[in-house]
This record gives sequence, structure tokens and C-alpha cells, in this order.
Amino acid sequence: MFGKKQSIWPFILFIIGVIILFSFIFWSNGTFVRAPIDPLPGCVIVDSTGPSETNIDIVFLGTNYDSVGEFIDDTYFWKEELLKVEPFNSNRDKFNFYRIENFEDYGCEWDKGYILCNTGKIVRASSICPHDYFVVLTDIDGVYNLINWLRSSTYQKVMAINTADDPLVLAHEMGHAFGNFAEEYTEEGISIWWDAPNCDSDMDSCSKFDSVDNTSCIAGCTNFEYSRSVKEGIMRDYWHRDGKTYGLFDEYILSELIYDITSSSAKPEVPEDILLVDIECESNNCTIISVEESFGFPDGKEAHIEEGSSMRMESSGLGDEKTVVFFEPIEKMFTCFKTGKVTKIKDTIKTVIIPREETLKLTIHDANGKLISEYFFISNKEDIGAKDSSQIGVSGSKTVDIMAVS
Repeated sequence: MFGKKQSIWPFILFIIGVIILFSFIFWSNGTFVRAPIDPLPGCVIVDSTGPSETNIDIVFLGTNYDSVGEFIDDTYFWKEELLKVEPFNSNRDKFNFYRIENFEDYGCEWDKGYILCNTGKIVRASSICPHDYFVVLTDIDGVYNLINWLRSSTYQKVMAINTADDPLVLAHEMGHAFGNFAEEYTEEGISIWWDAPNCDSDMDSCSKFDSVDNTSCIAGCTNFEYSRSVKEGIMRDYWHRDGKTYGLFDEYILSELIYDITSSSAKPEVPEDILLVDIECESNNCTIISVEESFGFPDGKEAHIEEGSSMRMESSGLGDEKTVVFFEPIEKMFTCFKTGKVTKIKDTIKTVIIPREETLKLTIHDANGKLISEYFFISNKEDIGAKDSSQIGVSGSKTVDIMAVS
């Protein structure tokens, strides 16, 4: 009998090994992928369904809350509200959610009738989490909302949400931040100056919408120079009883973006040495104004920016350059509540996070590839007389504006 008990040990050890193996590896979309990793201290997982390397990572931050507990509850609530909406519901396994529980001053203001936060502070705070998009949940007193309803907003990749609004406001703002959608309501004085995928300038036939069956061609998408594909939808009026979905064409666009961004490895899975780079743009002329070394997660890949100004990195004296980020020199800000407005912001500072690697030089190029500015790295802080720790190892004060000296 004792001998029989001993003989089963190899089998038991084999089963234990299989369990351990599958705690790190799981089956997803027909291929083996690594399990999600832990973020850095201070970043808490709300829901993680796959590796950050390919999944879309959304970070929740909170402001104006009376307690961390209320904020924690809201992160679960708003995550579920977003995932109720198609096509996010059908792609739940493509999204990871995180939160930062330490409340900081994110430079959020709401005295102009909408919430707007300092994107640089948001990006810096979120570097401890894998990140692609940011949601700032803003708990505003109900009396304030009754007197002067506060609009939510989207600026760069930051969605600032009034938590007293209809829960579909997050899907609306996600349409802006992720889908690059324009407003589908009309308002005098606003225009579309970018390639908004949900609006068609072909007012007669709406040929852009032909790729999806059962779509409409209805005049009015931001203004009456464009048409939209659905009479009522989330991007027009999410308070309307018929505005609880995006509509078939908008869902198709978002589905394609989700597929594209999650079909390739866009981000490292582990924290690493990073550079936090501030880029200041005046119209189309952009310059690197500061670089700070840190440790955390680099930015992910943006879904909709395929061309425009770019920042390139040259490493290790090899003379090889690679593009590390595309960005829009002219930013747009959406302030939304039933009807809102989009503002063109020409003078802006954008913060991006890139891998440190063995970077010797960063360069800014315009949409035509022309060199605008350079930023050189040196190894000795004393060589440049850096005045604060954010300038260690970099010659921030010696950014060369090529256009000015050529």
C-alpha cells in the first residue's frame, strides 16, 4: 500500500506544475500570451484581462472626492458603464483598468463651466501604471451642478468626467479620445479641421458610410458641411432615448481601432527607465522644453494619429533614428454636455513618456519630415549647469531651434 502511495507523487507534481504554468500563461484569441504583470506601487488594478503589451490600458484618477472609498467604488461603476456599450462590451478582454488612489493636485479647474485638468500632471502621475488613456473622475457637489451644470471634457488623451452626468458621458468622451470622433450635433461657429472618421463631407451620398449596411445619411455633423450616419447616437445626444448606442458605423470604426491596436505589441510589459518629455507647440512650430528621467511605463500607441509632427530618437551613436511618437501640434479640446463645443488650441504643452534606452538625441520634425528642433543629452550635469534635478543628464536649456539658425 505504501508503495502505491509513493507512485502517485510524480503525477501530483506534474499537476502542480501545470497549475503554476497556467497561472502565468493563458490562452487568448488562439495564441498563448503572458499573463498581466503587476504595476508599480501606488497603482492598483481595477480589472486586468490581458497583457498590457497588447491590451488597451485605462487609468482612473480622482479629484474633489471626500474619501478614497467613494473614488474606489466609482472606478468599478464607471468601468462597467463603459463596458456595457458596444463595441467595448464585445471586446471586454481587450481592456485593462487601473486606478491611482493617492489624490494629488492635477491642476483641475471648473470655473469656466467645464472640467479641464493639467495633462502633464495627469501623465506624470500615471507613469506608475501601464497607460494609454486617462479618466479623471471629478466629484462635484450636486448643488453646484444644479446652479451651473458642469461639462465633462476631453483634451489630448485625458477624459475629465463630471460624475453627476449620465454614465454614457464616458462613452461619449471615449469616442473623442480613442475614436477621434467629432461631435454629431450641430452648433454654430464650430468646425472640423481634422479627419474625423464619423462625419462625411459627401452630403449627397455619404459614401464614407457605404462600408457598413443599414446606415443613414443625415445632414449635420458638428456643422451642416458634414453628414452623420445615425439620427441619434452617443456622439449626438446620449441623454436622448434613442441615443444610447454609437450607431452601426461608429461601432464599426471603434471595433477596427480596437483590433488594430491590440493586434500588435505596442508597449513593454514591465516598468523601465523612462523619459518624461514636455513639448511646447505654437501653431505648427514645436520644441522640446524639458526632459525628466524617471522609472515607470512608457506611453502606449495612440489609436488614431498616423501622421503629423513626430519626435524621433537617436541612440548609442549608431546614427539610427526611430520615431517614438506622433503627435498633433494643434490640439483640440471637447467640452461636452448634450451640446458642447470643440476648441482649437494652437499654443499647448504636451507631455509624452518614452523609453530611456541609450538616447543621445531627440529631434522634432513637422508633418513633412522637416527638422524643427533638437535636444541633446550629455552625461555630466555640471557640464550644463543644471539648476534642478529634472535637468540631470540633459541639456534642456540648450535646445536648438534649427529653423532659427539655418
